[in-house]
Amino acid sequence: MNQEKMFKEYRETKDIKLRNEIALNNMGLVHYALKEIYNKYYHDYEELEQEGAYFLLKAIEKYNPNLGYKFSSFAYKYILKASRYRLDYFKNISIDKPLGNIGDLENMTIGESIEDYSQNVEKTAEYLSIDNKLRNILSDEEYSIVMLYFRYGYTYKEIANKKNISTEVVSRIRRQAKRKIMANPYFNSYKEELEKEKEISYLKAYNYLNTRVQSSEIHSPVWDIVLKRDRLENEVIRRTLK
Repeated sequence: MNQEKMFKEYRETKDIKLRNEIALNNMGLVHYALKEIYNKYYHDYEELEQEGAYFLLKAIEKYNPNLGYKFSSFAYKYILKASRYRLDYFKNISIDKPLGNIGDLENMTIGESIEDYSQNVEKTAEYLSIDNKLRNILSDEEYSIVMLYFRYGYTYKEIANKKNISTEVVSRIRRQAKRKIMANPYFNSYKEELEKEKEISYLKAYNYLNTRVQSSEIHSPVWDIVLKRDRLENEVIRRTLK
């Protein structure tokens, strides 16, 4: 089945396996686009590659072959967003730059572009599903701050400077976003698995009949559990976004 027929069938069926097959056949586009933005002193190439694959999947979902332009041209703009939160370093890069003579990348085989993309695409497809869950749960502002903080490791101060808001506002938005995330069955289920793995007890397991702990005593059993559970929730979000 040629690519045109594959796209036509995908638009009719929305078959995830077919979408992933199209992605495998076009992964060469990712590496071509990343040449425009990669700086070994500034980027992690493997991370950029994963994000490039994510945007390739997004491009496949949005592409309409009936509009007359090639998929490679359409996807190129999406893939160039692979470092979308850190491209301030590359202000002179235009996503409207002509592709030029890049060959028939749409017909590249897996072997011509990289040893094995199947695992990467499968992982990216899973990430896309998680990303869609987050976008449905959170507001745009909450989603942006969650990604900057948990996925990219920005500090409160860096996020505040980037968004021109105070660190207090960043902290408040992050907290309310985390509450929404942990209330979702998917993320809460993952949290419960980690709780078992790390043997973290519920607060109700603590015997409150024991001598009351003064608020000034930082290392109380209750406080330790609160801290552990807070760290656990942070770990849940970070793991799912990797």
